[in-house]
Amino acid sequence: TAPDGQPDYLAFRWPASAAAQLLAGVKPLPASLPPDFRLTGYELVPKGAKLALDIFWQPLAASGPYDLYVHVLDTSGRQVAQSDRLVWPIDEGPAKDDLLLTQHDLDVPPGNYIAEVGAVHRSVQNRSQLVGGPIGSPVRIPLVLDR
Repeated sequence: TAPDGQPDYLAFRWPASAAAQLLAGVKPLPASLPPDFRLTGYELVPKGAKLALDIFWQPLAASGPYDLYVHVLDTSGRQVAQSDRLVWPIDEGPAKDDLLLTQHDLDVPPGNYIAEVGAVHRSVQNRSQLVGGPIGSPVRIPLVLDR
């Protein structure tokens, strides 16, 4: 639970067939942030007048809490937006069956961008504190935003 009393995130377990159907509609993203995560896909989704980036994560050897983030870079490589999500892995059942979905609002004008997607550990005692450096190397996704 966040300091304001709201949930940090929501977790759902879907049957394998429903998860496969959901992932069939997203762009594959065969990348890993070893040893903790595999990225399985992403999609741009409308959110009002803007767009959001949905990222699908598969925990491999997750031991949260995590900051799952997106840094948006313009064509010169300058960071123009950032979105962070605090996530704890589900601690029941086999992790290979879990998928995490994070949604990141893209509050930037239309144009060409690179989304750097990554993960870093957060402190269990103080969730606002990052622990160590990035897990693996950030994954770069080219984005063309037309809204």
